Amino acid sequence: MSIKADDLVMVVRPAGCCGSISGIGRVFKVGRVCRQATYCIHCGHVENKDYAVFDNGYAADIFRLKKIDPPADGESLPTRKELEVTA
Repeated sequence: MSIKADDLVMVVRPAGCCGSISGIGRVFKVGRVCRQATYCIHCGHVENKDYAVFDNGYAADIFRLKKIDPPADGESLPTRKELEVTA
């Protein structure tokens, strides 16, 4: 599963460099994904790797993120009758 622009993601892992848990649980919409030298705002560590950049300017390592699937379309959800089990 790859993360790309317009995906909805949640931060689920701490930062790899310093272990900062800042941002865990926050949900973002990805603006773009790029490879660039970026520094950690917590410890100042600089590394060149893949990042997701969000619309608010915040960025996070791809490995810290989990993609959130969009909600199911109303027509694709099972109806109550389809869920009934006959004994």
